[in-house]
Amino acid sequence: KAKKLVAVLLGRQKIAEAREELRRILAAERPGTPPADWARRLLARQIATDGYRELLEALALLRRNVDAQGRQYPEDILASIALLTPRNEPASWRQAVALFDELAKARPLTIDERVILAGFRIRLGKRDAARDELVAIASSPNASISVPTKIAEILLDADDPREASKWIARV
Repeated sequence: KAKKLVAVLLGRQKIAEAREELRRILAAERPGTPPADWARRLLARQIATDGYRELLEALALLRRNVDAQGRQYPEDILASIALLTPRNEPASWRQAVALFDELAKARPLTIDERVILAGFRIRLGKRDAARDELVAIASSPNASISVPTKIAEILLDADDPREASKWIARV
């Protein structure tokens, strides 16, 4: 019932009411239950765009979604990374890299995740390590044709048009 109510409220653009309902769900549910984890995830996505303080609150909410061993769920690690990706602060990039490292302990990173991680490393000035990773990704047998394009986009964002043009030529 509560999920449907939240969906209706969000569908009608009643964001404040939806957030209030999500907070009510969190107060009523035992921590670690699927409804509480779901409500925390959705509330984090809702508040993260309001400002830096709210982003920190959203990340803290997602860190509370853990399994029986106290490890954050991969889904919540990915949600945290998604919240950090559009940020322009090096601290956010470093946090995203740390989250990717944590995710890699839980399961192998996908090609897309590895490309995004390399993009963060480039922004943080770790170009050589990122380039080695990107070359490894592009030469892997299951890399799609879109990988060189994504790599070129990352390099263009990092103000490296010369290196980007080399990757575009591969397409």
